[in-house]
Amino acid sequence: MKKNDILKEASILLIITFLFLSTVAVNGNIQINQIFVSESEVINPEYPEYMQDEEYIYYYDPDTAFIHGIGLLGGTQPYEWKTAIRLTQVELAPYPDWNLIGVKVLHYEDAYQHWGEIEIYSEGTDVSPGELITSEPYYFDDIDWFRINLSTAVPIDGNSDIWIAVTWNTTDYDEPAAADDGPAVDGKGDWILLPGEDWEELQGYGLDYNWFIEGIVKENQPPYLPTNPEPEDGASDVDIDIVLNWTGGDPDGNPVTYDVYFGTTSPPSKAISNHTEETYNLGTLNYSTTYYWKIVAWDVIGAQSEGPMWEFTTRDPIPDVECDGTLIWTDVSTEETVEGNFTVKNIGEPTSLLDWEIESYPDWGTWTFDPGSGDDLKPSDGPVTVNVTVVAPDEKNTQFTGNVTIV
Repeated sequence: MKKNDILKEASILLIITFLFLSTVAVNGNIQINQIFVSESEVINPEYPEYMQDEEYIYYYDPDTAFIHGIGLLGGTQPYEWKTAIRLTQVELAPYPDWNLIGVKVLHYEDAYQHWGEIEIYSEGTDVSPGELITSEPYYFDDIDWFRINLSTAVPIDGNSDIWIAVTWNTTDYDEPAAADDGPAVDGKGDWILLPGEDWEELQGYGLDYNWFIEGIVKENQPPYLPTNPEPEDGASDVDIDIVLNWTGGDPDGNPVTYDVYFGTTSPPSKAISNHTEETYNLGTLNYSTTYYWKIVAWDVIGAQSEGPMWEFTTRDPIPDVECDGTLIWTDVSTEETVEGNFTVKNIGEPTSLLDWEIESYPDWGTWTFDPGSGDDLKPSDGPVTVNVTVVAPDEKNTQFTGNVTIV
C-alpha cells in the first residue's frame, strides 16, 4: 500500500507551505497528490548566534531556496504528531565524551502559538528511536529559530545513535514544522510520526525535505569542585550526631555521583562510592575527636573533580553531677560531733569527666568533708561517698537547717 493511500485512510493530509528566502511569487491552495500548498508571506528568519565552544549537527541545507511549513489536515483535531532527526554514529563519532546540551528548532508559524516537548531518544532501530532519555518543554510564538537547553545533558559515546524529536499539537491549516527544499538525507533528516502510524521518512509521503532541527553539542566539562562543607572546615565543638553536606553539581547538567572519604587519619579512607546525594549521614561519632573528609565528584562520562581536604573536631562530652543523700541529726548536744554522708555521681554523657567540689555549706557549726572535691570522675566510676563531720554549735534548744552545694 502506498503512503498516500495510508494517508487517505487516516483522513489526515500533510499541508505544506513554501517560505522563500528571496522575493518569489507563491500560488495558493493548489492540490497536488493530496498535498496542499498555501500562500505564505516572504520572510528571512534570523539564525541564533553561534557559541564558540559549541558545535551544531543538522541535515538541512542552510542555503536552501525554499523553507516549507508542514502541518496536518482533514482528520480528527487536534493532531498530535512528531518530527525528528536521527544523529548516527557517523555524525557523533567526532564528539566522543561530549554532551548533547540543547536543540534548535525553526518554527514556521506566526498565526499560531505552539507548545510541547523536545524529546531525546536513545538508539533504537534504523526506522524508529529507542527509549526516551529526557525531554524538555518548549513554547514557540513566532516565525523564528528557538533554542531549547536541556536541563539534563545527554552524554555522547560516539557509538550510539541519538534521536531528537519535536512533538506538535496542531489543527487544520496550521503548519509549524519547517523543512528545507531537499534532497532529504536518507534515514536521518526527515523522520515523521503521524497519528496512528509508525515512524516514517518524509520521502515516504513524497516529500524530499529535511527538518530544520539541530542538535547542540559541547565538549564535556568535569563536575563542579565540591564546596561549602558543613561542618565548616576547621570547625570545633561539633555535635557527634551530624550529617555531612556540601555543594556539587555539573556545568553540563550531567548526573553526578560522589565518593565520600572520611576518617580520623589524613588522608582518610573511602567511606562510600557512587553516592548520589550532596549529603551523607555519619551516624554517631566519638567525642573530642578530629575527623578528616573530602568529596570526589564524578559525572557519567567519567570526568572527576576532587575537593580539598576538610576537617572538624567534635565536642567534649558533657558531664552532669548528681548528689544523693540527706543529713539529719536530732537530740544533739551543744558542741557534740555528729557524722553522716552523701554520694556524688557523674550522670553525664559517656566518657565525660566531672570535676566537682563542695561550693557552700551552712554557716552554723564546724563542717568537715572527706573528700571535699574530686577530678575526672567518669560515669563508669559510679558514686563517690563523701563523709561529713559536724561539730554542733554552742546553742541550746535551737533547730538548724541549710544546704550543702556541690558543683
